[in-house]
Amino acid sequence: MVTRFFGWIREAFYKLCCTVLSVIRRCVGSPSLAKKRRCLLVVDFECTCDKQRKDWIHEIIEFPVLCVDVEALKTTEVFHRFVKPTERPTLTRFCTELTGISQATVDSAAPLDVVLEEFETWRAGVTENYAFVADGPSDFRDFLLSECARKRIAPPLGADRWVDLGEHLRTFYGVTRGTLQAKLERLGLEFEGRPHSGLDDARNIAAIAIKLARDRCPLEINDNWGISRDINLSRRCRRTPIERRQAKDRLKQTRSRRVGRRGPTTTTIQVEW
Repeated sequence: MVTRFFGWIREAFYKLCCTVLSVIRRCVGSPSLAKKRRCLLVVDFECTCDKQRKDWIHEIIEFPVLCVDVEALKTTEVFHRFVKPTERPTLTRFCTELTGISQATVDSAAPLDVVLEEFETWRAGVTENYAFVADGPSDFRDFLLSECARKRIAPPLGADRWVDLGEHLRTFYGVTRGTLQAKLERLGLEFEGRPHSGLDDARNIAAIAIKLARDRCPLEINDNWGISRDINLSRRCRRTPIERRQAKDRLKQTRSRRVGRRGPTTTTIQVEW
């Protein structure tokens, strides 16, 4: 009887050890929980520019990406690099004054292809389930994808489709396209940081995304490379009078709430990615 009892104990202990080892192997051999989480990758690129020439070929000189955790609704990781332009290496005075980026900063930075490799390495370590977010189509259509096409650089995986927050603001709140500061003001939020700093702008765009999510706006991917090239975005979605009235009501409700009144929320963003 005693021998049988100790045999049972030994067998139970062996099964427990096997279970623990199996869990360890799964954790080591598969993506971590951090990689499985759903994230919004919020971007706001700063590019070379000139006040006098509207046909200026833009090159990205600041590459910020904020990872917003969909469940926690907060920024958890930040990727930020300056980028060296190669087509027009010298920044205009207007560009330097607008962005606050000096010539010395971009001269010492890596070119776009190297920065994109660094970004992909960072992104792979952060999440494998994500969607890009931008305030309008320009960051991807006019800047990143256009530059990658000119320079024959592979764009980041998934960069050909993104969440256009400007369009969601228009359809959900009735907030028309305008400056980032104006959009924040309409939502009862304040701009934080320096305007036209890519990193600061991205932080404020992330604040808008979190605000939309808390108000239960379904943040679906609503723009892509093909749509942005071929369709007038201002005419893409026409709302009915009822939809316009509902948008105004939502905006009125969100502006009537005090900023920071509610505590942390676990509202899940309804997404289609």
